[in-house]
Amino acid sequence: MKFYFLVISLLFLISGNSQAKHLVKVYHPTYYFFDDIKCHLSKDIGFSYTLCKPDKGTSLKLSFDTYHFTDNRWSLIEQNIPSYLDSRNFNFISLGLDKALIKSDKVDFSWFGEVNGRFGKDFFWTGPKNIFNTDEGMFIERKSLDFGLSAGIELSYELPYNFVTSLSAKQSYYYLSTYEKNTELLSTYQFFYDSGSPKFNINFNLNIGYSF
Repeated sequence: MKFYFLVISLLFLISGNSQAKHLVKVYHPTYYFFDDIKCHLSKDIGFSYTLCKPDKGTSLKLSFDTYHFTDNRWSLIEQNIPSYLDSRNFNFISLGLDKALIKSDKVDFSWFGEVNGRFGKDFFWTGPKNIFNTDEGMFIERKSLDFGLSAGIELSYELPYNFVTSLSAKQSYYYLSTYEKNTELLSTYQFFYDSGSPKFNINFNLNIGYSF
């Protein structure tokens, strides 16, 4: 509740300034995780809403996007790989501040910092053998609720009729996770390992937006 109150207060604080501008964007997110799932071009899209103060070169941005990945390589080879990650479904929400570093009539280069929330689940395979050496492997679901920080850069270019296109990149670190490892599975399946929810990810966004 306190988080939502803070978001609403900041939005009203900036929007109350007559010089504030609004920017709505849709973007295509590409994520790189430092685990079994590397870089993957998905069909997901994200949305962001930005309140800008051009006189100060700062802005407040709220964004939301999703990440869905299914490997679809299920075969006898993968069945013999313990902890094989078959799919990942994450949702991301971020609140951040942007600061312009270089600004001209058409081009804007800025850096930003954000607080992030991430929730979703992974679906992975325990491996075919348990401690009794019987074929009783199974798929299990790992749910995640994580909180972290990120920093990044963005290069924007103004198009005609108030449209804007940009390319952004950021590094995120999730320092707080509610996920707990399944100790029963770890003790039952001798080759199974659980690295937990990924702490780091890098993502690149291709954005198109409209300012008003």
